[in-house]
Amino acid sequence: MYDIYASYSDSLDLACGEQCCYCCTRNVTLTTLEAADILGSVDPANRKRLLRHVHEKASIKRFQPQITINEMAWRCARGDALPEEQCDPDWGPCPLLDKRSCPLYAFRPFACRCMISRILCDQTGHADMDEFALTVNSVFLQVVEHLDSGGCTGNLTDVFLHLSKPKHWLAYRQGRLDCGAANLIRNRTATVLMIPPGHRAKAAPLLQQLQRLAFV
Repeated sequence: MYDIYASYSDSLDLACGEQCCYCCTRNVTLTTLEAADILGSVDPANRKRLLRHVHEKASIKRFQPQITINEMAWRCARGDALPEEQCDPDWGPCPLLDKRSCPLYAFRPFACRCMISRILCDQTGHADMDEFALTVNSVFLQVVEHLDSGGCTGNLTDVFLHLSKPKHWLAYRQGRLDCGAANLIRNRTATVLMIPPGHRAKAAPLLQQLQRLAFV
């Protein structure tokens, strides 16, 4: 799935480059599936060191989502109101960032992979994406959550610290993780994809690739 998105993003004219880390804030979110993949891919010594960095900065304010993107799509389809959420990049950098580099770059979650921009973010204070790129990002984020429909979503700090405890890791592997106990929110399946009518034809090839992988 990451390869499909990489092929798409590589076709774009982007300003992102090595040590470009303006978007690497402590507000990154991910699913428990992504966190489990990351924690299982890093060698024990590095995993212990990274978790120590996360724990040392756990008291700093960070974005803690109230609803997932699939919940948002479902509510929008019903015309329901969405909660107001606080998310400020000035709360600080990602706790894993080390000298403008990510020690987990090869294993980074999709929320990091989809932070693309046509201009350098430090010039304007925000990323610049066209509307279709935003649609693609939303769909892929929905599928990422869909894959982990029995798990949870939350801030990187909260998910990592929760899964770092053996009893919670085991609970997740057994499909009985308590999301509410750690400022996490329950994932749900993708019942409606957030694709505007004007983007459906253009998005069809990407959707077909995902469908061939039996994701949606």
